[in-house]
Amino acid sequence: ITEASQHAPVKVGETCTITVETAEAAGQYFSSSRNCHAKLQCAGVERYGVTGGFFPCVVVEGVPLHGADTMTSSADGDPALWFDLRARKARLRDDAFMIEIALGSKAVSPPPPGARDSEAYEKIFSDVRARHWASGHAKMASPYRAAYTIDDFRRAVEANSLLLQHTAAAVAITGACDGLDIGRCASGGLTTPSGKVKFDVAYVIEEGASRVMTLSVAGVPVLGVGIAKLPDGGS
Repeated sequence: ITEASQHAPVKVGETCTITVETAEAAGQYFSSSRNCHAKLQCAGVERYGVTGGFFPCVVVEGVPLHGADTMTSSADGDPALWFDLRARKARLRDDAFMIEIALGSKAVSPPPPGARDSEAYEKIFSDVRARHWASGHAKMASPYRAAYTIDDFRRAVEANSLLLQHTAAAVAITGACDGLDIGRCASGGLTTPSGKVKFDVAYVIEEGASRVMTLSVAGVPVLGVGIAKLPDGGS
């Protein structure tokens, strides 16, 4: 603790432990406004996250980077919390006190690109390029797999020349899906013979792994529940 106001329940120099994880990792994903969960313990006493503890945050490569619960106890029953992994700082604030915390060397840093396992939506593009239809189908979410066969998957891909002929895929943005209470979204670019085109994916976590719910290319839905099945031969 680097700073503590007059009525703070802790003192400068005392040690705190803060744990921040995605709400998915905590097993309780709610929405884009509650996509992270934190616990804060100072001098052996739980100061935040005993109840509640969910708030919006920015997640990069699966690591919560910065975020804030802006409401104090008078508003929602627990203190306000702010953290920024880049600045190596955290702040706990309530109606009558505030404390500043310097995050030490044990604070986790966002991993460099390529340091994590690829998500299912990234692997699907590899499967499409290799024409591994069964493997791609397996990376779709369970509602899709229950309603669409491997051949349905293949026909849908083959009917979209941009997806079928792309040579590379690069993810640009990941995060909570706007307007949805569950699921995550990702967007990026596909390299195609016609140039770069945008893709959009919505995905969920099933049994600890990401699975694709919908995939669109250049704004056109290609894969997902509710998309009409195609007969052999394309559209």
